[in-house]
Order: sequence, then structure tokens, then C-alpha cells
Amino acid sequence: MLHLALLPFLLGPPRAAAEERARLVVVLSVDQMPAELLERFAPMFEGGFARLLREGAVFASCAHDHAFTETGPGHAALLAGRHPGTVGIVENQWFDGARGELVYCVGDPSAKGVPSGAGFSPANLLGDGFGDWMKRSDPLSRVVSISGKDRAAVLMGGKKPDGAYWASEGGFTTSTYYRPELPAWLAAWNARRPWESYSGKVWEGRLADELLRRMRVGADNQAGERLLGTRLFPHRVPTLGATWAAAVLPFTPYFDALTLEVAREAISGEGLGEDSHPDLLCVGLSASDYVGHACGSGSRESAEQFRELDGMLGAFLAFLDEKAGKGRVLLALGSDHGALDLPERLVEKGIAAKRYTYAGRDDLGVAEAKKRIAASLGPGEWIAYHDYRSIYLDRATCAAKGVSPEKAAEEVAKAFRPLEWVAAAYTRADLLAAEPKDPFVPLFLHSFHRDRSGDVLLRHAENALLWPLPTGTSHGGPYLYDRAVPLLFAGPGIAPGRRAEPVHALDLAPTLAGALGVTIPEGVEGKSRFAEIRAAPSGGR
Repeated sequence: MLHLALLPFLLGPPRAAAEERARLVVVLSVDQMPAELLERFAPMFEGGFARLLREGAVFASCAHDHAFTETGPGHAALLAGRHPGTVGIVENQWFDGARGELVYCVGDPSAKGVPSGAGFSPANLLGDGFGDWMKRSDPLSRVVSISGKDRAAVLMGGKKPDGAYWASEGGFTTSTYYRPELPAWLAAWNARRPWESYSGKVWEGRLADELLRRMRVGADNQAGERLLGTRLFPHRVPTLGATWAAAVLPFTPYFDALTLEVAREAISGEGLGEDSHPDLLCVGLSASDYVGHACGSGSRESAEQFRELDGMLGAFLAFLDEKAGKGRVLLALGSDHGALDLPERLVEKGIAAKRYTYAGRDDLGVAEAKKRIAASLGPGEWIAYHDYRSIYLDRATCAAKGVSPEKAAEEVAKAFRPLEWVAAAYTRADLLAAEPKDPFVPLFLHSFHRDRSGDVLLRHAENALLWPLPTGTSHGGPYLYDRAVPLLFAGPGIAPGRRAEPVHALDLAPTLAGALGVTIPEGVEGKSRFAEIRAAPSGGR
């Protein structure tokens, strides 16, 4: 006969312990958030960021491990726990030589926009995401992904979410890959046209000069920056027309305000966090990327954007507590990439940096490189496409001339290496060699997919900005300023505190899986850090 004393061990944890599990998992991805901003801007945080820093486990040394640090690859890595090359999202777009056309990372010709416009889907994502792991563990879990950017919403949502929504002309939309029509809650929100309230709104700079100096923020009027037609606060939103999402509001904090409004509507409309089956909400906050591109991370505009976002997140976290219950929300904070600050600002600080502005495909010495290729291999169009980082050979020319792609790639690499802005040019053979040529090779290999990547991959010189505009800045390289991002977890079972050990952005999804007891699929390249940040059981040892 079974001894009664053994029943608690066989039946599982007591009800009170079970109720401590998260009802709702929320992943916040702040687009273009260099890791150092979380600490540098800490003196001004009073809202959501302050709460996360106070209540969360903060990994102070986290980075992406791939070379092409863009929005698509970054969000794929965060929620799939695999390198972008593994899941095929090598860049925001890549060249398909067989079809002779560019492929957008979430493009899908079979999907249509709902209610109209272009359709997007995760068709190009090779593998699944954290939301899919959750649904396999508990089919009654619901997964919703929302972002200002379509590629962020799609790639965070995984293969089979219950919904993915992003900003477009006329409101937030989805595609027929997910559903034939908008859910009632989103259709009603769009019908109210809440973005119109920002037409003509003035974005005031509110941070005091002394606080800006403490946060190492430069003067408001700086060379290389320009936002909504001016370098100076206040910035006025022009009259909004039909193209509000694509042209104006992304460059203001109000873009994130609208995204968080839609997130609130989704929580209520989809009933997220209302029962014992944990749900997932991914929220991509995109305004910091647009502001960062325009003015750089050292600008007053960037600081003011994060001040506004801090307040919005404070209100949003309070809303989460109200809807799912205090202590029942498991939170993760990450970012898809960092960024290079304005070269002009870096030069003022004594850092060797340079802006390279191009207008076409043959600028910045590319025309001369093509002449060197022709001198070596013979006349012809040897390059089918390049984006100043990935070079795709014209395979038809190689075949017609009787030159192997391997030989052609090596000559192309030789021709590009002398260019001032090129630090290294890697062929496929270089990436797959047993002995890497330099420590950056593994990063490029993590961005590499044999069917989607270029034949020659270029590493730009450090602090070199290749950009088609005379103002602004960007990201996309293998240096730490582009790869270092925040990683933070908060909620039930998480012990607050700052941790110094190096971790990877790939660890976000496996760590959430560890916290929920969700099985991590084979092939996942990230590592669960839950054991390191797990809180000691209350009342136990």
C-alpha cells in the first residue's frame, strides 16, 4: 500500500507553488539599443527601464555573435536561439542568383496584406521560434507578436503564432499567412485612427543640460545629424497623411506609443495571461532605430527618445500587472543590434572614424575593383550584385568564360582588398577553412548560409560608415559597437542583480524556455541561463 507521506512528491508541487508560475511571457526588443545605453542613461530612468534594472537579472556583457548585424537577422537570432546563418536570415535582404532578384527576409509572394498591401510571412525562416516551442509544450498557449517593423514582428513570432501585426499605411496590419481578416479588436483600433492625434504635435526636449552631461550626451546641434528637417529641439511632426507609418512617426517616440497601444489591445482582445496556460507576447519597439539612424546614439534626440520610452514602459508594465497579476509576468529585454555613433561625433572625441557616402553601385572604388577583376579574369560582368558587404558572382559569366566560381571569388576578393574602407574580404573557402584567417571569421560564418550568402563577404574598417546619405549613421558590421546589446530577465523565479559573465543574445529564448520548463529543441545554439539567475525557493534551501 502506498505510504501517504509520499503523495506530495508524486502529485507535484502544492497549489501555491504552481500559482507562482508565469501566466504571460513578454519579450521586449528595443531596436538599435547598444548595451552601454542601459547603464549610461540610467540616471534619467524613472519608469519601465528603472523597474527592470531594479527587479531584473541584468547581464552586463551580452552580444550577438554574427557579422551582419541588422534587424532581420537580430530578431531571428533572439527568438530562434540560432545563428542567422543557421536559420537562413543572412541579411535584411539577399540576392537570389537563380531568379536574378533581391529577396526580402520576410517577403512571401504567396501572402497578401490584410486588409491590403504587401504580405509578409516567416516562409524564409529555416526552423522555428520560442513561440513554437511553447505551443508544442502546451497547445493552449497563445503567441502574439507586434512591432512597428514587419520583419521584427514576423521573425519574433516564429512559424505558427496566433497573430503577428506590424505598422503599415492606414494602421497596423497582418497578412493572409496568419489570418484572412484583422481581429475585431485591431480593426476597431484602426478605425479610431489614433495616430492622427500626433499630427502637428511638438516633441519637446525636456532633459536638463547637467543630466545630459552626466550621460555623456553631446550638444543638440551637431554635424552629421538631422531629424524631421532640423538638428534642434523642438521637433514638430508635420501634418500626417496616409503614409504616417512609413515617412514620419517612426522618427518620433510616438511610433512606440502606438505600438504599445496595440500591444495593450492584443492582451485584452486575445485574453493573454488570463489562465494557467502561459502565453507569449513579443513587442518590437522600433522608434529608437529610426532616431538612432538619424542622429546617433550620442545625440540628445536618442536620449530624449529613451526618456519617453522609459515612461511608456513604466505604464505598460503596470498594465501587465493589472491584466495578468502582479508577479505573474515573465519579462525579457533584448535588442536586435547596436550601432556606430555618428563619425563626426567620434572624431570630436579623438576616435579615428570616417563617413563614406555612396550614390550608386560603382562608387567608393568599386569601379576600379571591377577593372582589376576584368584584367585578371577577362572582360565581362563578373559581379551580379553587391551591397558593399556581400558580393554575388555572375554564375553565367563564370560558366561562359570557363572560370570556376572559386577562382572568380578569389580574384574578386583580391580586387576589393586594396579599397580604403575594406578591412578584409572573405571567400567561401576562407570561411570554411579549418584554420580561420582572423578572429572575425566565426562571426561571418554565423551569418553565412550556402544558398543565400554572397560569394565574397566584406568586413569594413572599424568605425567606417558606408551610408548613402550625408547625415545619419547605421550598423551592420562585426564590431562590438554593433553587436553588444542588453539582456535582462525579470519575473517569477528570477533573482534580481547584475551579472558580469559574458553571455550571448542567442541565450534569450533558451533562458525563457528554462524558466517555463519548455523543452529546448535540438540544434538550438543558445544556452539557457536560467540556472544562473534562478531565485532560491521561498521557505526552502
